[in-house]
Amino acid sequence: AKLAANSESKEKFGSIEKVFEKVKSLSDQILSFAQAPKTEKQLIDLTAVIRKSASLTLLNENFDFHVGTSLWPIEAVQQQLNQVFVNLFINAKEAMTEGGVIQVWLENDLERTIERFARPEGKYVRIVVKDTGSGIPDEYLPRLFNPFFTTKPGKKGLGLTTVYSIIKNHGGYIFASSEGGAAFYIYLPVVEDLIG
Repeated sequence: AKLAANSESKEKFGSIEKVFEKVKSLSDQILSFAQAPKTEKQLIDLTAVIRKSASLTLLNENFDFHVGTSLWPIEAVQQQLNQVFVNLFINAKEAMTEGGVIQVWLENDLERTIERFARPEGKYVRIVVKDTGSGIPDEYLPRLFNPFFTTKPGKKGLGLTTVYSIIKNHGGYIFASSEGGAAFYIYLPVVEDLIG
């Protein structure tokens, strides 16, 4: 009986050890992302970035992309913004279990809709990503960008944390709401010196 108890204890400790290893690995990933060398930002074509992210991620999903006219210029690390939209599109795909439409609006925030969420100075380009899934329960909204928060079995809960970190590192803002499906509002600062 003692032997059985010992092997059971060893099994439990082995499981606990594996959990700690996973947590350490995930923590290391977050730290390496946060401490990654800052790549130089450059002027980018945000329309092309969003289209590329959609082509990498979306296959059979309906993708409805609305682009405003005379978009203000932004500086960013293109690879990081690709990651933002890939993560958001994957989330949208997973939320629409029975198909649906992913809608994206890209436009100058002429009407300062950012003030619905925050009161920053300056001009911003606004990107809205919406899906026609079941939406986000209200009680999840405050924790949505927290590390390791997930509602999906087997997921790590780092996708939206990564999105939030990248947008914040670009001097931008991101907000989520549930409007039928999930909706993400992203505001990126523009290079005002280049606006005519």
